Amino acid sequence: MISNETRPLPTSPLSAGLAMVNRGLAAGLACAASLCFGLAALADSSDIDPASGNAQPSVAELAAQGYSLVWSDEFNGDSLDRDKWGYRTDSKSRSTQKAENVSVAHGSLCIALKKEPAPGKKAADLSGGGDSTEAQFGAGLKRESEEVKSYTAGGVISKKEFQYGYYEARLRVPPGAGWHTAFWTIKYNGHDTNPNFPEVAQELDICEQDSENLHSYNAGVHGWGTRNAKGLSDDLLGCGRHGLSSTPDLSAEFHVWGCEFTPTVVNFYFDGKLTHSSPATGFKHGPQNIWLTVLAYKNKKITPPVDDSKLPAASEFDYVRFFAKTPQKQ
Repeated sequence: MISNETRPLPTSPLSAGLAMVNRGLAAGLACAASLCFGLAALADSSDIDPASGNAQPSVAELAAQGYSLVWSDEFNGDSLDRDKWGYRTDSKSRSTQKAENVSVAHGSLCIALKKEPAPGKKAADLSGGGDSTEAQFGAGLKRESEEVKSYTAGGVISKKEFQYGYYEARLRVPPGAGWHTAFWTIKYNGHDTNPNFPEVAQELDICEQDSENLHSYNAGVHGWGTRNAKGLSDDLLGCGRHGLSSTPDLSAEFHVWGCEFTPTVVNFYFDGKLTHSSPATGFKHGPQNIWLTVLAYKNKKITPPVDDSKLPAASEFDYVRFFAKTPQKQ
């Protein structure tokens, strides 16, 4: 910033030269200030939930590295913030996802899980073995038919896009078998909830929890942006996928999941502790949305049916936050 009280320099040749240097330095400082402001102002004031206060990453070393909060939702109101979120409304596996199953109450985002008939779609099995990755995600290969689903669930998708930074959410999963609760990121094009369009780069699965085992979850990366000659991702099974099988009961208490995404590495955290890291140099990078979702799930492996005795139920999300590094002071 240039002071309004700066006196004009004398007009001698030497002074004129100094004046030119002075103006050049001022312009450079203005550009630098503008750049720093642009980096520091990653968030509009409305992006940060006031209830977040001075929230820091649950991972102490990340807070020490200069990560600061730029976007959050603490879910402390009585309705979903539609400026921040859209609904997941699709049909997949055993359930149809409905907007009316999403609510905000008692300081949490609640996604209701119900046994009820609902119109839906059935993906054709192109592999001969259940819901296949190719059938769900293969470009040009997905065929669907009408099917009435027996269960409903739901989810929300952030309207804002993100990329490099630290993602964190605190959540609790439902107690009964048959539900797939997820905190994850992938680009959303406004209507398609399968990553079979060209703009998709990576998918970060920060928490994928299948409720038949309440003491486990898995996390990892899909590099959907890297395609082979058939248009399918070269990495159908995910890279750097890691399962934890000795956690506390994830339905009994809330726990914190986190993920740091950088140009070179993806680090995954559970309750503030690093669980594993995956190289980030082998797949295409791009913008992504945050997804908080639940569905009644059946994968390629044999999975138990939904435990109807535990319904109705809900997955609960206490908060979700995104942190980015701010410019360091010189």
